[in-house]
Amino acid sequence: EGLGLSHERLRRLDSFVQAIVREGDAPMAALAVLHHGKVAHLSMAGHRDEARKLPVTEDTIYRMFSMTKPVVSVALLMLYEEGRFLSFDEPVAKYIPCFKDMSVYVSGESPETLTTRPARSKITIKQLLTHTSGLGYGFVQDVPVVSKMYQRGVDFGPVFGGAEEQFQPYSLEEAVQRLAKLPLLCEPGTEWHYSHSTDVVGYLVEVLSGRPLADFLHERIFAPLGMVDTGFVVPKEKAGRLAALYAVGPAADSGGKYFVVDDPSRSMFLRPLSRGLASGGGGLVSTMPDWIRWTAFLLRKGTTADGVCLLSPKTFDYAALNHLPGGADLEVVGAKATNHQNVVYKKGQGWSLLGLAVLQEPAKYDAVSSAGELAWGSLASGYLWLDHAEDLAVVFKTQLTPSAAYPWRRQLHGLVYQALLAPAGSG
Repeated sequence: EGLGLSHERLRRLDSFVQAIVREGDAPMAALAVLHHGKVAHLSMAGHRDEARKLPVTEDTIYRMFSMTKPVVSVALLMLYEEGRFLSFDEPVAKYIPCFKDMSVYVSGESPETLTTRPARSKITIKQLLTHTSGLGYGFVQDVPVVSKMYQRGVDFGPVFGGAEEQFQPYSLEEAVQRLAKLPLLCEPGTEWHYSHSTDVVGYLVEVLSGRPLADFLHERIFAPLGMVDTGFVVPKEKAGRLAALYAVGPAADSGGKYFVVDDPSRSMFLRPLSRGLASGGGGLVSTMPDWIRWTAFLLRKGTTADGVCLLSPKTFDYAALNHLPGGADLEVVGAKATNHQNVVYKKGQGWSLLGLAVLQEPAKYDAVSSAGELAWGSLASGYLWLDHAEDLAVVFKTQLTPSAAYPWRRQLHGLVYQALLAPAGSG
């Protein structure tokens, strides 16, 4: 009870995690609750690799997918503090010239009938950070014909499947150049579309710092925070700790609810980075202890556990505001965006410069929460949220795609906040 949370009520989180595995919804789950800078609760259950009967452990390595985005966004904010660029409204083309003359989709249902027009404005750094650049994703069907062009035209690294021939061996610079040749979904700054924007942010970090993205993140973020198992590749000596990746669907061999889509013994995450191509939008792997360190760093607004400032709290607070055009929320600016696996609910949420949604109006959110809450998830159903008002954060991990298969995020909000006690002396 000393951390302001009821230990008795926190045990309901154990039941939640165990039920996910017991009911066959996912092979594993792990959950950490941080309060006042300390781990107040930790739960885990199931197997990181069911076929090999390997249990989930504290040092299990997970594919982070879109939970990579906040790390790369913070890296760019660090460079802003160094004066490497002067304004978030600067055009990206100032630093990455291939974005100088972009085209915008107008009509057409196939590449042969596609009609485009020149973009009227330049993509800005802020638009990259807020997914309002007009860029898209191949797996998000906001404009199907453009999505197909993304699928065929650009590849930012391993997702799953393990087929080496599926991965194009080009550099991050070449991947970004290929991306810039594709049409935008909309005029920059007018709509929100989940996208490769953060992959471009990763390349911008390389351009501004003069360092490969993987090296910059290791030297400036992971090493100072003691994140020893986080990176873009699983080293050979740690390969046995990598979890299997599963997808929702009937399992032919067992009749279960999911099947393996990335076997850890031959995962592309085991292979060296091809020509240094590191995906800032979804390429990291990490463990629960490492992600707890990262999450605690975000709760401290940019300061390490031993008091070293990696990012100013003032910069953090500015970045944590809603930076969508006109202060709108995702329900308005993202109205044309497919409600795909990562966008579970849009009402009341804006978008920060931190790679995270920011909650503006809790009453619209339909889940117990606080104004200013920062949150986002991943393709593999991982989830993170930060509540600075309560000095509380939650990290949820599993390896099940897609992430909207079950309403776990909504359930977790209720289960975590019901354990929060009134401050001593209140009332």
